[in-house]
Amino acid sequence: MKRAARSLAPLALLLSLCALGCQPIAAGDRAAHPLLGEWEVARTEEGASGGLSYRPFIFAFQADDAAWVFANETRPGSYALEGERLTLRLKGYRPERFTVLRREGGFDLRHEPSGATYYLVSRQRFDLLGLLIPCLVGLAGAALLVAQGRPLRVLLDARAWPEVPAEVLSASVEKRKAPRDSQGKRTGSKTFVPKLRFRYEVEGRWREGHNEAPYNRWAIYTRSQAEAQVARWKREGLSVRYDPHDPSRVFLGRRHFPLATTLFCWLLGSLLALGLSAAASDAAGWAGYRVLKVGSVDWPVLAVFAALPLYLLLSQLGARLLPQGSPPAATEASA
Repeated sequence: MKRAARSLAPLALLLSLCALGCQPIAAGDRAAHPLLGEWEVARTEEGASGGLSYRPFIFAFQADDAAWVFANETRPGSYALEGERLTLRLKGYRPERFTVLRREGGFDLRHEPSGATYYLVSRQRFDLLGLLIPCLVGLAGAALLVAQGRPLRVLLDARAWPEVPAEVLSASVEKRKAPRDSQGKRTGSKTFVPKLRFRYEVEGRWREGHNEAPYNRWAIYTRSQAEAQVARWKREGLSVRYDPHDPSRVFLGRRHFPLATTLFCWLLGSLLALGLSAAASDAAGWAGYRVLKVGSVDWPVLAVFAALPLYLLLSQLGARLLPQGSPPAATEASA
């Protein structure tokens, strides 16, 4: 139970950081954002010189002054409202100015240069799919981030673990065939994995271990790499570091840690988890919250990339400052 809670700690920290980046809008600020929400164009009256260069279907205004217009595609930007004067700045387009005419059930936007009028009504339909897809992608990325938390923490914690010599019981290269597809054909190439069984002594009792843990071997080996590793074990033996609070957990050393794969998965997980930051920003805007920015970057985006490093830093500080419990009693392994 404790290990599961520790594994989910990076996700909890990520969600907490995202929540810290959202501020409720004060009552005075709400009055300054009367256009907050999504508005559908119910009717358009062309002006003397036409209207906008694109045909808008939906206008959306968020509490952090972000805006977007859907006109066959989503066009993001920002807006500024001063009294009845609206300035809309979409990326890739020149600023457009409107006069806002309030009426019951909606607004009318009169395009100043052309005189075209867009009659807006509140868009009651909630875009569940538009919120669900980034959430699912973001959760997949967050799961990948959580999976990297444990091996990275072992890599850092093992520096303070006791080191003891180990006796090699068996070492061999396992050849794994490529998986079969739905038609029974093998896809990809064969892989080779160095397999190791060993025993080590902790406080007068022998324990057995292996290198199956993800932090004790690379993700991919060539045949020559796997054979060289097995030969090195047989020739030189090895020493291991064990967790004094869980002696069954051992670390074989940085040489065997999949650092490149772990960093790649952290970067990929962070990029996918940006879906959560996008969903959080949108949901906060519609709920009347302001998303904080650092420069031009939304706070939830920074939270995604900072969550795992911050978790590792806090775990190291906690291990140094907080007292640790006594190690569990060892169980004797067969000699």
